[in-house]
Amino acid sequence: MNLQYFLLLLVRYIVFIAFKDNYVWTKNSTHENNGLNQISGICQLYNGTICNEFLRNSHVFISPNVTINDLEDRLKAAYGVIKESKDMNSNCRKYALPSLCLSSLPICRTPERTNLLYFANVAMITNKYSGNETRKKRFLLKDPKNRHSFLKKKPVYYNDVFTNDVSSKYPPTKESENLKRICREECELLENELCQKEYAIAKRHPVISVVGVEECQKIPREKDCSSLGITIEVDDAEDCYWEDGSSYRGIENEPRKS
Repeated sequence: MNLQYFLLLLVRYIVFIAFKDNYVWTKNSTHENNGLNQISGICQLYNGTICNEFLRNSHVFISPNVTINDLEDRLKAAYGVIKESKDMNSNCRKYALPSLCLSSLPICRTPERTNLLYFANVAMITNKYSGNETRKKRFLLKDPKNRHSFLKKKPVYYNDVFTNDVSSKYPPTKESENLKRICREECELLENELCQKEYAIAKRHPVISVVGVEECQKIPREKDCSSLGITIEVDDAEDCYWEDGSSYRGIENEPRKS
């Protein structure tokens, strides 16, 4: 059987178990059962409009306590503020929307894993707190040989069917390495150079800040990241830099190959 098909069947089965007993899915993705709150993130296929150019056919990570529709509304409101702003420079403006989209809706690298863990946890809590206080009676097989064989059975543990390069810690968070986030170098360019003033304002703005302005220092340095397509022109006349050289745009000397 194809592994991908098997995983799809497994996820569907877990979803069925999780919701077969009238399990309630509330608006804010908080699951309640007998007074217990379960809060976790999940990967969903993006089908909105505001970020369609950047996230079409992508599974995006939805953080706890918010829905994908909530984020869509917040992004529309934030971009409306940005479009009306007269203080934003043109170099910064063209990166505003893709930056907001990729920051607030990071792409899931392994949506199957994230959702499998999500629904497995839902199923576990549902079964544990189903409200049925009566314990089922246990029984043993009548045949002594079969009974002995039954009692000797050991639990079976399955190895992770996904790549080991990605963390399987649950619950996943926005800082998990299974998310393809905005490239850190480009984020730092926006924050420290192209949009320095705008970035500072956005973090304090009552509409834009709720979308989730990225904290560049928390983003891991990865080659496989969501690029904004920022290009920096090289200044041939520049030959020195201050501090750590993060703003250096001059040429770089390379050793001559023999």
